[in-house]
Amino acid sequence: MFFTKVGYVIAWLAISLGLLGFILGFWLANIEDATLTLRYLGGKITGRSIDQGLFTFLFGVCLGVLCEISKNVAARLSSPKS
Repeated sequence: MFFTKVGYVIAWLAISLGLLGFILGFWLANIEDATLTLRYLGGKITGRSIDQGLFTFLFGVCLGVLCEISKNVAARLSSPKS
């Protein structure tokens, strides 16, 4: 169960940071001030930030689903059979 709990924490972090990067990329893509892109993204292209945010978000969702499966399998194996 240790890895399941750690997986949940990593999944929530990935979902949160992925959404943040995704939203920040879209926000900066709509602003015409190039200095903000350099300041907040460190010189990356906004499209790359959007892609990385989306991939990080999807990684978090997949990891969360795998942790749910792990929790249900562990509960089913530890429950007494009737």
